[in-house]
Amino acid sequence: MFPRAIRIATIGGVAVRVDPSWIGAALLSGWSFWSHARISYGHGTLTSLGFAIAGALLLFGSVLAHELAHALEGRHRGMSVGAITLFLFGGVTETSDDAKRPADAFSLAAIGPWTSVVLAAFLGLVSAGSELIGLGVVAELTGVLAWLNLGLAIFNMLPGIPLDGGRVLHAIVWRVTGDKLRATRVAGRAGQGIGAAVLFLGVRDLLFAGNLANGLILSFIGWFLVQGATAELAAAEATTALADRTVGSVSAAPVYAVPAATSVARLADELQRLHEADALLVDEGTTTVGVVMVDDVLSVPLDARPTTSAASIMLPIAAVPTVRGDEPATAALAGLREDSVLAVVDGTGEVVGLLTARQLTSALERARVFAPLRPRRGITRSRAAEATEP
Repeated sequence: MFPRAIRIATIGGVAVRVDPSWIGAALLSGWSFWSHARISYGHGTLTSLGFAIAGALLLFGSVLAHELAHALEGRHRGMSVGAITLFLFGGVTETSDDAKRPADAFSLAAIGPWTSVVLAAFLGLVSAGSELIGLGVVAELTGVLAWLNLGLAIFNMLPGIPLDGGRVLHAIVWRVTGDKLRATRVAGRAGQGIGAAVLFLGVRDLLFAGNLANGLILSFIGWFLVQGATAELAAAEATTALADRTVGSVSAAPVYAVPAATSVARLADELQRLHEADALLVDEGTTTVGVVMVDDVLSVPLDARPTTSAASIMLPIAAVPTVRGDEPATAALAGLREDSVLAVVDGTGEVVGLLTARQLTSALERARVFAPLRPRRGITRSRAAEATEP
């Protein structure tokens, strides 16, 4: 989900990663704490600097605690937790499977905002206690953080996916109706509506209120919410459409292969002729050594294509994720979120097919239009080009 994220720690067996986009959030929060210390409390430069650094770090810890609560609750509920990733708009806990029951989904969603409320209460008490014993700066800092955590909890409980409140709504609708897809549609459309409203407020501030910073922040948040809700709706629809299909039934058949020495110019001709192919296997003798995608071919300049070989632009077969042809097609759906192509293998591990995002999208469209099709029993393999050069 976040290919550029850097792993910085492991807590309770859960990897903690930071996406480069989070640096922007850290700088923005540090600047906000600095301004608050200078303007609202009248502190000097050094005190304001300490206020900003401590505030940014404690806010980082608050978001981390929120996501760690999700991760530990997910593990407690029997789910496989991959990692926690902090990014521009907060954090996300990655799981490799979904909740099996509405009760599990409810607990997994609600634990995050609940943790933020507990943190807000704790920091509020620390602020009050610090004020009593004369630690004014500590009281001010923890007071601000208490309100921020309470705001985080309230915002996250807005009833629309991808927010925690949307997942709570999803769990409730799922429990009442017994229909998981219907619950996703309700919570997803609510998320789209909330995101659109936040985006509208941001654009209004930009165009009419003259509040550039607030307008940009709200616009980005609104856009993020709309995109997140739309993506989850699409994923849910896709999972339902592919429920009765196997990987083999939606992957490319036949699978075309070219010798490794074939020029890119020849590859372009073959792909133009085989207009249904998104990718070709690359062979050395009888051994498959890589995969060439259409985009790989198009990225080579026209004048370099006659002297550039398939082997020089291919993705080595060892780097191509694999999936068995008899697995549910939903397994490929998850894999193609991260990779542009999957190698379909048989029980012996031999590559018998290729599956690209376009092929999967085509299968989804057909599944929506037509009645579910019976899975094909096998995948044949043919060779697109035997000659290495024209």
